[in-house]
Formats: sequence, C-alpha cells, structure tokens
Amino acid sequence: MTRLLTIMALLFAAPAWAKAEIYYCATDAIVGFEPNEDWEFHIYKEERFTAEIDFEKKTMSSNGIGAWGPVAVCDIIEADPIFYCSWLGRSFLIDPGSLKFTLSSGILGTDSVFIAHGTCEKF
Repeated sequence: MTRLLTIMALLFAAPAWAKAEIYYCATDAIVGFEPNEDWEFHIYKEERFTAEIDFEKKTMSSNGIGAWGPVAVCDIIEADPIFYCSWLGRSFLIDPGSLKFTLSSGILGTDSVFIAHGTCEKF
C-alpha cells in the first residue's frame, strides 16, 4: 500500500525538474497618482525589472517595481490563459504565450497608485 501511495504521489506531483525561470521585463507605460501631491496625475518613466516566475508551481518573486515575496498569491486563469499574482494591494498579470503584462498598485498612504503595461522575455 505504501508503494502504491508513493507511486501515485510521484505521478501527480509537479516534476522535480520544473523550476522558476528568470524573466527580464520592461514597461511600455506607467501612469498613476501621487498621494503626497494631492493625488496629482503623473506619467512615470518606464521601468525595467526581473521576475522569477514558475507557471507550473504558480509562484513569482521580484525585487523590481515593488518587492514581491514568496507570500504572493498566484494562479492561472485557464480560459485565457493568464497567470496572475496579488500581494499587499499589488497585482501582476502576464500572458504566458506573448509575455505581455500589466502591473498595478492600489496601496494607499504615501505610496503611488499606478498601473503599468509592458513585455517580458526569458533571461
């Protein structure tokens, strides 16, 4: 019985060789609002960042635009398919095929509220 359970666990587990890949991402545009400037509208300069994404394990981390840690909640919308993550008022969505993404932050307080779009490529 133990052998059967072990074999079934190995068959249904994510492959051991599956791992996160590094993506180089660049925004095409970023717009938002500055709470410290009476919510004045801003067009920000484009940013570049790297993201470590594992589409199979549904994980993502980045030290790019806003830090994304391992506590981010990620999933895939199978119908589209779109991979998305959310963490502390931020959201990151990426099309695994075209690698086009959107990134937004709705955190209030002293942080900017923004939305960005761009494209990633494998490192």
